[in-house]
Amino acid sequence: MLPRKGKHIGLAAFVLGLIASASANFAAVLLSEQFTYANGELRTVGAATWTRSSGAGNDLLVSANKLLINDGSDDDATATFPGAVTVSTGKIFASFTLLGDPNDVSTSSAGSEFFASFGSGNSLYTRVFPGHPAAAAAGTYRLGLTNTATSAGSVFLVQDLSTTTAYQIVIRFDYSTNQSTLWVNPSSESDPNNIVASDAFTPGAINKFGFRQPGSTAMGDYSIDNLLVGTTFAEVVPEPASLGLLLCIGSVLLGRRRI
Repeated sequence: MLPRKGKHIGLAAFVLGLIASASANFAAVLLSEQFTYANGELRTVGAATWTRSSGAGNDLLVSANKLLINDGSDDDATATFPGAVTVSTGKIFASFTLLGDPNDVSTSSAGSEFFASFGSGNSLYTRVFPGHPAAAAAGTYRLGLTNTATSAGSVFLVQDLSTTTAYQIVIRFDYSTNQSTLWVNPSSESDPNNIVASDAFTPGAINKFGFRQPGSTAMGDYSIDNLLVGTTFAEVVPEPASLGLLLCIGSVLLGRRRI
């Protein structure tokens, strides 16, 4: 039988191994952006990460550590994955926190303007469209999705979203099926509360993520935070409570080791 001190060391090593395993999962994230910049134009305050992709308004702004999407503005920006990483097989995921604006709600019945997408050169995939289809309640909006089409048409999630509630949006592109998927507040990749886009196209290698302002007033206004891009669902929908518990246990055991 191990002496008491030996038991503590063994338990501490085990927990530290679990922590290292969990940390490795977060290290595989392709892009992480919390918009913790000074207030100002994204391409200026976040120049190390973001570059203009289109538009000329200098009006894609950060305020209070959130990215502001204004449907009447027209400046767009993308962030290329560090290390010139590209994804051309398997799956790629992204998640971000989305909050609407009760003073500017979407009136686009077919989702004619999108605000977020993956990028491959000059091509944009897995386009997210806010809209207000006929079935949506007054003062709410819904999210639509395409692979690369310029209008969501009828491909909307059957869920009214409140402009005063922040939602976690998760999107996925799957190279094995050439299909994009969108969830709102999903608990797992198998969560059935989703929509799938299947408009035909030939995908290239994804190497960036971008946000867009359409320069028209039908899309509505939004704020965005907590952007993550990765190649697994777990990388973009982490479980901080579980990791925190492991860190707490590890701290306790290591403290007991010093007794």
